[in-house]
Amino acid sequence: MVLSTRVPVFNRPTRPALSAFLRLIACFLYFSFIYICKASPPADPLEDPTRALARKVATALHGGVVSLDQQNLSSLDGTSFLSLTRVFQDELKRRGIEVGQKGVSAKLVLTVSEALTGYLGVVQIRQGEQIENVVVSLGRVTVPERESTGRGLTLNKELLFSADTPILDVVFHGSDRGPLEVLGNNRITSYQREGDRWLPGSSIGLPRNEPAGRELIGRLGIGIDDMSAAFPGEICNFSLSGKDSCHPNKRHIGLSELPEELLESKKTPDWISATKFEYEGDSAMIVAGKDGLLRLFEEAPDPVATFPDFGSEITSLRSGCGSGWQVLAAGSADWTAPDKVEALELHDEKLLPVSQSVPFAGPVLALRIGQKNSQLQPVDAIAIVRNLQTGRYEAYRLTVICAE
Repeated sequence: MVLSTRVPVFNRPTRPALSAFLRLIACFLYFSFIYICKASPPADPLEDPTRALARKVATALHGGVVSLDQQNLSSLDGTSFLSLTRVFQDELKRRGIEVGQKGVSAKLVLTVSEALTGYLGVVQIRQGEQIENVVVSLGRVTVPERESTGRGLTLNKELLFSADTPILDVVFHGSDRGPLEVLGNNRITSYQREGDRWLPGSSIGLPRNEPAGRELIGRLGIGIDDMSAAFPGEICNFSLSGKDSCHPNKRHIGLSELPEELLESKKTPDWISATKFEYEGDSAMIVAGKDGLLRLFEEAPDPVATFPDFGSEITSLRSGCGSGWQVLAAGSADWTAPDKVEALELHDEKLLPVSQSVPFAGPVLALRIGQKNSQLQPVDAIAIVRNLQTGRYEAYRLTVICAE
């Protein structure tokens, strides 16, 4: 018997069929590449410098357990800031440092602030009584802007002078040519302008009955023939008649730029600073409470709106730009970190930025009314800052420049 074996025959694909098959493979590879690119998030440009910041901190600490507080004083949104803090903690862990609450050997405060050249990462390291600051430039990244009015005004700062001792208040006595009356813890000093510099001159000692506390708060009032210096627990009066005295200030008289009777007519919480301005042709008032909220008051005694995420220092000025008036507010930093100030306007009962944020090398201790025009409206403001790098106290003049 002869067995026949059938061998299968495979037909060779024709050229058109092969070409279509190759085109199908090419399309599959192309769209797979596009999908992978879209699915993989781009590298965070802040990650490498944030890890470098963590490495510097780890070198200073040599391991252990630390507590960590964070504060965002920049234009980074909440998601970006959270990602940055996670990267910081991850790098600390890789370097043998755990973040916890028990057995803490050091306290860290991570602050992201903003300068003209980009973002700054600042870590304050507190070990017992020793404090060390580590600063790293994080570079620049494009982030979504907060809602704003689109005014595009410029907030300008000008350093007036600095001092080794605390500055509590600065008052222009007359024109911008001087003199400046400067309130310290125990003294009032007159500064005279010589060219582009403000130099200290004569001074008056304060006959205070209470020792100056750690609370750097004070207000200087200047009349035609008298002066007053108000502190949280004491007020000192001076007059040309020579009857100088200091007595208890239990009602906190004079610690605001507003009349006491105006504040008493509103249902305010414990407050730190307050300011009055014009809003859509009517008078309005904003009070910065100790609870971290700004409250807007109009005619009624109850607030009509509240605003979170601002600091405790506010003032206002009449620039004539934008809506005419701007509120100046400090950031939400404490007194151990860099701070910022921005100009804001009210629109539909929202407090919206109309300028860039102006950064400072330390906390803003006070915002004050500066000079006034012939209608007694403030046209500039004073910011009092403690420079964390030099340890000195600085006084700046803030002005709003109209958009071109």
